[in-house]
Amino acid sequence: KNVLNVIGRTGVVGWVSAGIVFANLPASIMLVHGVNGWPGVGAAGAAWATLAVNALAGTWICAFVLKRKHAMVPNRAALQAFGQALEIVRLGWAPGAQQALESTLFVAVLFVLGTYSSLWLAAATVVFAVMELNYAISGALGEVLAARLAAARVSGSRELVTYLKIGAGVSGLCAALLALCVWLCA
Repeated sequence: KNVLNVIGRTGVVGWVSAGIVFANLPASIMLVHGVNGWPGVGAAGAAWATLAVNALAGTWICAFVLKRKHAMVPNRAALQAFGQALEIVRLGWAPGAQQALESTLFVAVLFVLGTYSSLWLAAATVVFAVMELNYAISGALGEVLAARLAAARVSGSRELVTYLKIGAGVSGLCAALLALCVWLCA
């Protein structure tokens, strides 16, 4: 996804994401409730459907990127160097750990609320879905902004501050609009 952001092919991510949603819905329904006399596997079916659809989407995106790697990677040998891999791990461990901690916290909170009451679980699920939507929107904007900042820095452009202001403004506006929608619907 980040490679596609860097080369300005973000539409591919949008189409694949739409495919994930539209494939996950019928797959979840079939695996949870069953089809043609098969009883389904209950709530675990939703997890299996999500896993299968995301694996297919990830495979497709990887194939798309690898098919076009000659246009994206000017020096393939440099990316294969062990030092580059270490640098990626060094830079990526903290965001990965943060995501793991947040996910663990959300699962724990939902589990505890589910043991208390199904209404509390439903309410928390809606709140977490709204939080996840806000996180996804700002994360997507941040990924594109990071790619633009990196390109501006490499080219020596002085537009870094402009990019930061635009990115912060758009992300803040999206979060404010989402908060307004939640407030109006609550």
